[in-house]
Amino acid sequence: MFYKSIDECPILNFQRAIETNDLKHLLKEYDKNYKGDLSAVFKKLNDEIIDEFGLTEINQLIFYKTKEIVKLKARKIVEDNESLTTDIQIAEMQLKRLHDKTKVESSIKQLFSSNHRVLTKWSGRDSRQLIVFDYYNDLRDFEKEIEKDAGKDHKK
Repeated sequence: MFYKSIDECPILNFQRAIETNDLKHLLKEYDKNYKGDLSAVFKKLNDEIIDEFGLTEINQLIFYKTKEIVKLKARKIVEDNESLTTDIQIAEMQLKRLHDKTKVESSIKQLFSSNHRVLTKWSGRDSRQLIVFDYYNDLRDFEKEIEKDAGKDHKK
């Protein structure tokens, strides 16, 4: 009924689910009338991506900034220190800016499309058959190859 793993979910379906905020794209056969909750399916696929390929840099920054805010709020309460209010507000503004960077906008959609085209050309894979696992694996390999090539250019 729905994709259970990044080893079977096509990257185009996963990306459409993100871009349109319509998780019905995670169904093996799209059904606009489907009434079930697919958020657990999306979370599982997303967790698999993180487990296999790690967090993106922006997600790591969000995690650490959130942790910093929690610590500041705890210190403010424990120490009864109102002077930490400004630090908390600054950290919250920084966190908001980080979250704003992660929102799916047309530029992100264009970046995915561009990456997708480049990766499928580079890997020689049929883009309609590319699964999530292969997409992220190819992306990681492609980035390593670019870094290796950049290192060669830098040594010249």
